[in-house]
Amino acid sequence: MIGDLEAIGRRYVRFDIPALETSLSLGAVRETTPKAEIRQVDLVVNGQRMGGLLGKPLAPGPRPVIVVLHPSDSPYVTGLHTASTVMALAEAGYIALSPDYRGWGASQGEKGNEIEDAVSAIREAR
Repeated sequence: MIGDLEAIGRRYVRFDIPALETSLSLGAVRETTPKAEIRQVDLVVNGQRMGGLLGKPLAPGPRPVIVVLHPSDSPYVTGLHTASTVMALAEAGYIALSPDYRGWGASQGEKGNEIEDAVSAIREAR
């Protein structure tokens, strides 16, 4: 088991989540501005495809990465709550990854795996 720590206020909560098999692939460009672009992405977690968005600056160079996690609404479509945040972060010079949790939007699988999905996105973003 791999232990991941997440700061919550002054407390730390330990999540023991097994290492999952993941991969990330870039899809079509969804939106472009003079400074940045947003692409559709596929993040595969243990054989199930998760959709999502990846925003990146157009200027070359190393960039910090921010994973944008979100609550879900029904009916949900990819980027419903996150597209504007992903674009703003990309225009500010960050790479921003916003996955759809499994069972939501363009993702396969069952709902209820949000912690595994979030940890997988963070690991893949590295």
